[in-house]
Amino acid sequence: MQRSNTNIKIVYSLRVHTQLQMQGFEYLCVMPNPQNEQYNCWVYERTPAFVAAFEKILKGGQNNE
Repeated sequence: MQRSNTNIKIVYSLRVHTQLQMQGFEYLCVMPNPQNEQYNCWVYERTPAFVAAFEKILKGGQNNE
């Protein structure tokens, strides 16, 4: 049985990861960045709430209400 990766999102930015953590999102795992193993990236479950928060962070909002 093949597992689909459409329900996960890999976050490469420490800034984005930190803001997601501050909003209460927990990552599934951490792994070395495949482009530069000196850095990490984080795997999150892609839920509607996660997608909304992620897009808001990318647009410059921090959701610190």
